[in-house]
Amino acid sequence: MLDSIELSKIYNISTLEIYGGEKIICSVIGTTNIDNVANNEDNYNIYERFFSPIGLGMGSYYAAIRPNTTIYICRLVTSLEPLQLDDEKVFIPESLIDKSKSFEYVECDNLNVVVYPLIRRFTSEEERNNFLTEIKTKIKNKLNELIDFVLIDKEVDITYDSVYVPKESIDTIEKERTRMFTDYLNREYEQTKLMNRESERNVAAREEMLSAKKKYETAYKQIQDYENRLNQAVTYYEQLVRETENLIKPSNNSNNNSNNNNDSGD
Repeated sequence: MLDSIELSKIYNISTLEIYGGEKIICSVIGTTNIDNVANNEDNYNIYERFFSPIGLGMGSYYAAIRPNTTIYICRLVTSLEPLQLDDEKVFIPESLIDKSKSFEYVECDNLNVVVYPLIRRFTSEEERNNFLTEIKTKIKNKLNELIDFVLIDKEVDITYDSVYVPKESIDTIEKERTRMFTDYLNREYEQTKLMNRESERNVAAREEMLSAKKKYETAYKQIQDYENRLNQAVTYYEQLVRETENLIKPSNNSNNNSNNNNDSGD
């Protein structure tokens, strides 16, 4: 998307759909108006370039281009890598441009990283090809750990030439590689064993915790059962007390009435 168009910059300019939706990669070298275009030495015809090919008549031409309409003078880009411009000019009226679909190109450096020398001895073509495939994958994976490379679609290219080195030198290099690789495997093995032991301890601790939790839940349930039984016993006892009190009260009332009658007779 473009907010504005500036001179000496490279753009991918898209015309509005009503004018064909054409995409034009160009360098903007100047601005002019329709009167100057009509009188230019190249005898450039905007109508024939943008309107006639898509069946638009002169009415559309005059509706889109007014005397004060800015017209960009551009040179077509024939290549972006490397940048190459055509000598032919194209005049693009601003009123035809869809700025929401147009965008700017900016100059950047395409860096090629060369690592050398990596000397290796192979016993067959198959061994060499397998190594090249493997080392490309390893390099890409490592590059993904670097922020400068992680966001780009990168390629790794490896070429090789035959060289002659002293046998003892390459033997020494290969022995050192073997030793380093063996040390690496041993460290990985010990690390794996350590992680496995740690995992086993974690599993044992977890099982012990689960067992303790189960015992606690069982004991807690037993306590709840005891409490429920005790509450039931207390409730039953209180009920017996209330029933006994109810039986005693009528008996006391009868005795009191009998005593009152005897007193009256005397």
